[in-house]
Formats: sequence, structure tokens, C-alpha cells
Amino acid sequence: MIVGGGKIGLHKARKFHENGANIVCLSLSHDLGFEDLDHCLVIQDHYHKKYLDQVFMVVAATDNPITNSQIYKDANEKNLLCMTTDSDSSSDYNFMATAVKDNLSISVSTDGRSPSFAKEIANKMMGSVTSEDFLRLELLGEIRDKTLKSTMTKDKQRELIRSSVKRSIKELERLLNEQIM
Repeated sequence: MIVGGGKIGLHKARKFHENGANIVCLSLSHDLGFEDLDHCLVIQDHYHKKYLDQVFMVVAATDNPITNSQIYKDANEKNLLCMTTDSDSSSDYNFMATAVKDNLSISVSTDGRSPSFAKEIANKMMGSVTSEDFLRLELLGEIRDKTLKSTMTKDKQRELIRSSVKRSIKELERLLNEQIM
């Protein structure tokens, strides 16, 4: 559930939407972008803790720090995870800034202090990943798949997968071509 229908609430809703979540937005008014999200129910009402009865996770994204604090308190009483989007309240979780390319995701958090800076760092880190790193990742994925399908014991599988990370591209290619896996 997202309590607050503004830009911040919509941003959080989009993050949940990207991961296939069903979303409930509770707000007297809401950004029109909420209507573009599949599986998003918009309830136009004031916050009341009765709305927390059918959810397991809450984002308090109102423009009122007192309301956000109350939402956090109510969620806590119901043993629900709650994130507040203002700096004056507590949070049980934070969203991470994530840079994604191919099969690699790099996530960074500043624990809510500066989401823009977290995104900048994630992008900078992704920019430092070389084409050789992406090739190694692809080879490591193939080795992992092949190893997990092998008849090796779980301990030997784990050891081979872990030790492969330190190998060069040539060593990984040779390992993939060996018949012992």
C-alpha cells in the first residue's frame, strides 16, 4: 500500500509495479500516472489505520510528516513493514538505486539520505564494469548451470562455483569444455 498520491508515491508504486506487485494507493488526490499502472487500486480517502488490515507492506509518502509518523506507528502495531519517505520518520526498509545492464544489477543505498547520490554511484559503478567482466559473468553463469546439473556432491558443486569466480576467461572457457562437470 502506498499512502500518498504525489510524485514520490507514484515513483515508489512504479518500483513495486516493475516487480509485479498489486498496489493500493490511498490518497485524497493522486497523480494521473497511477492510472497507467496495471493492478493498481486507487482509494480516494483520508488515511485511517483500517486500510492496513489487508496489506503486508506500506509506504508512507504523504507530504505531512505527522501523518507519515502515524502510519509508521500503526503499521508497526500490526507487524507490517513500513517505509516513510520523509527524513523525520523511521523506516523498516529502503529502496535501492539500481543500475542494470544485461545480467548484472548494481544496487546502492544511502539509507534515504540522498537517493539521487545513490543512483549516481550505482551508475558510476556500472560504468566501470568492462566488456571482459560481462563475458566472465556469462561464462560463470554457464558453469553454474552446468555444475548444478552434474552428479557432483553439493559440497563439490559449491566449491567449484565459488572457486570459478577467481579464474580468468581462458580458464573458465577451458573449464566449460571439460567433460568432468
